[in-house]
Amino acid sequence: MTIETAKTRTFAIRRWDVLRIALGILLLTAAYLKLSRGDLSLLPQARILATSTLQLAAVEWELALGIWLLSSAFQVGAWIATLSTFFLFAAVSGYLAHIGVATCGCFGSIPTSPWRVFWFDLGVIAALGVLHPPIGPIFLFSRSDCRRGALTACRFGLSIIALFAAIVGLSTLVFGSLEGALARLRGDAISVSPSYVDFGIVEPGQVLERKLLVQNWTDKPVRLIGATVHGPCSMTDGMPMQIPKGEMCEITVRLRVGGWSNGTFLTRGEIWSDADESRPMPVMVGCRVRSSGVASSVSNP
Repeated sequence: MTIETAKTRTFAIRRWDVLRIALGILLLTAAYLKLSRGDLSLLPQARILATSTLQLAAVEWELALGIWLLSSAFQVGAWIATLSTFFLFAAVSGYLAHIGVATCGCFGSIPTSPWRVFWFDLGVIAALGVLHPPIGPIFLFSRSDCRRGALTACRFGLSIIALFAAIVGLSTLVFGSLEGALARLRGDAISVSPSYVDFGIVEPGQVLERKLLVQNWTDKPVRLIGATVHGPCSMTDGMPMQIPKGEMCEITVRLRVGGWSNGTFLTRGEIWSDADESRPMPVMVGCRVRSSGVASSVSNP
């Protein structure tokens, strides 16, 4: 190997190191925001997929992949796993953008446009295509190298599956459900499901309603004392109301669609309880407006 080739190889390795560290921090941050108080559903439009089990699996994978990237262990495998992950992320964000979802929930309670996330995912895929760990020609890989790589990947996958099963089993045993464990982890007295209310495609002049479930995770009754929401929404019907210990109640979210143009609408609300008056439970409300007006985007703080 010539000196010039060695310098080029070293420079490529350094660029890959910068990328893997940045992506590792990004994945760990996204996982933390999903686990923190007030996270959004992972796939708000696909209710079958938007379950706590799938959300936990996604968060666990982000944590594992983030730690893997930062550890610099088996870098070729980490590069392949990261590339595959962001291909999946791009497919999901692209689908959510196509059907008009206002926020994808990729960063927990921070509203994030699926279109922006989609283009960001494509940028990461392009960067991974250019910046990668040293990979020799496939035909130079020996049979033992392939076997060793396959065994490492299998061990890693089985470890993730075993850890996930242990977390779900322990959560069910100790707290009765995965949702209860997540609420206790965040320190929440109540939880709201879904945390992102998606009204789908709406038309100006409509008045629509959706139901929210509020769960009491404490060992005493909790009183819902009110709710605040920005924009043409309301959530206060029947309040104040009391939820017995360990039980849940329904809240009606009502949306009055004004004379809006085509685009997306997204607003934030909060539900207050006497169990934790200083920490209201956030709720996001969104829809896609369809009218004959000029396309635009509507958003409230």
